[in-house]
Amino acid sequence: MSKTRNHSRASRALCLPLALAALTGLASGLTGCGGHGDYTEEFRQDANNRMDMVRAGTEWDMAHGQFLAGDLKKALRSIDKSITMAESVARSHTLKGRIVFEMGDLDRALASFDRAIEIDPAYSEAHYFKGIVYERLMQPDRALENYRAAARHDPNNTQYAIAAAEMLIQMRDLDGASELLARSDRSYQNNAGVRQLQGHIALMKGDEQRAIKLFEEACLLAPDEPSLVEDLARAQIEVGDYAEAEYSISRLIRMDGTGTRRDLLHLRARCLMELDRPVEAREIYKQLTSDERGSTDFTAWMGIAKVSIVLKEDLRLREAANRMMRMSPQRHEGYLMLAMFQRGKGQLESAAELLDKAIERTSADPQPAMLQAMIYHDLGRFTDALQSAQIASEIDPTSTQARTLLASLSQTVSDRAVADVPVSID
Repeated sequence: MSKTRNHSRASRALCLPLALAALTGLASGLTGCGGHGDYTEEFRQDANNRMDMVRAGTEWDMAHGQFLAGDLKKALRSIDKSITMAESVARSHTLKGRIVFEMGDLDRALASFDRAIEIDPAYSEAHYFKGIVYERLMQPDRALENYRAAARHDPNNTQYAIAAAEMLIQMRDLDGASELLARSDRSYQNNAGVRQLQGHIALMKGDEQRAIKLFEEACLLAPDEPSLVEDLARAQIEVGDYAEAEYSISRLIRMDGTGTRRDLLHLRARCLMELDRPVEAREIYKQLTSDERGSTDFTAWMGIAKVSIVLKEDLRLREAANRMMRMSPQRHEGYLMLAMFQRGKGQLESAAELLDKAIERTSADPQPAMLQAMIYHDLGRFTDALQSAQIASEIDPTSTQARTLLASLSQTVSDRAVADVPVSID
């Protein structure tokens, strides 16, 4: 029994120095230079930083979604939280710039984009959206500078090169835009947007055939893009290729799906008239004039009048002319159309008087004066006819029809003057 007690005391006596030694060693480890304590604190800080970055990323994702949904106030709160957790992130300041830009605060937007560029000078999105702000501020030089910077830092993004080229076009530097896109073309050989913009430049330079070729290439590269087909159709109309234009417009109407775009219907009706298909054109114009907007669509009623002349539908012509005069009494076309109706009915004097009103209302269209000259000729009033023909020629000196009519009437008046000279008999 005594041996057991003695053994227990000996064990306790042995454990006490070991415990003291362990505590002493732990204390020295905690207070020593470069020990495990510093490493533990650094690890904890790194873990916190990583967690902040994760939370900041979550807030960024939330802000981006809210921005896309149009909830700008919530998006701004979310991106501010993200920036608070991780301030040195270029994309966060860029997103904030986009949000406040949409809210109309251009100064704050510029400040945010500047901060993003300060953090990462090569962050292309910040340069690009900064360019958009300067474009809104009507500072094209600065906008171009930033678009060029975006393209330089991300040469694979065609959007940036196209934005720079569009700015050059706005600055009327067509050659500069062409050169920029030509350089880009080597990198973006299969990009429809580049081809489309090159087509617009060709149109502005007056090279319609090249424009058509470029728009056709763009359509092949992006066959489901309606804007490309529309550009092609308008270029085809510009050169008078109405058959191809009508095909392109019909395709575009099918792509639209609704068939309610009035501008496309107008274009197709115009092509049909040029292709001598007035009955089909009439159906389109009837559609355009039958709805609520049709009551104020002057161009559609003008189309009805022209179709009626071709198809010899006198009553429809008179209705269209009267509609046009009521709709826009300051324009000359309604008076011209009604005069054509009256001429067809043999009411020549009334038609000639009505054309006086048409001539008063136009300084660009020689047709009213030309029609009046022909009516005066039919009435045997050759001097009045010559005066009307002279007015037509003055309105449009390039008009072959006006020049031909003037020459013919001049000869008629001259011949009659010679015929009226009495012949003396010796």
